[in-house]
Amino acid sequence: MAITTNWWLKDIVIGIVMAGDFTAEDLTSAANTAYALIDSSDEPYVHVLLDNTDIGQTKARAAEMNRAARPLMKHERLGWLVVYGKNNVLTRFATNVVMQLVHNRFRMVNTLEEALDFLTNLHDQIPNYETWQGQQTVSTVEAAESVSEPTNKQADQS
Repeated sequence: MAITTNWWLKDIVIGIVMAGDFTAEDLTSAANTAYALIDSSDEPYVHVLLDNTDIGQTKARAAEMNRAARPLMKHERLGWLVVYGKNNVLTRFATNVVMQLVHNRFRMVNTLEEALDFLTNLHDQIPNYETWQGQQTVSTVEAAESVSEPTNKQADQS
């Protein structure tokens, strides 16, 4: 699937990543998953980080995409939708116009850093970019340390 949807920060922020070409069905599936995640949270508002850095093309028409995303956009507990990544002038203008009509808590920024800086001001548990990046480094180091050392037999075969 060209779109993945899961918790970015459990119960508080959903991460949607659009990578490669996608269809209206992909968008519907992602929106349905996000809707279910919001329903599973006890938070009054759940925010969405949408990464379109590696977005491809679609043959879906605007009306199909609108229909696919509308239920999510109308969810009463959807907080801010923050889009970052590929934001050329035309895309930014069109997206802003459409989103202002559908969901008024919408922001388009260029980078994840800008997105997190914006969301950090909304919720105490959302880390700023610097803190988040530090956590990613720790996770990577812990994952590397959890890989077992090769046995002597494995080392001899190298």
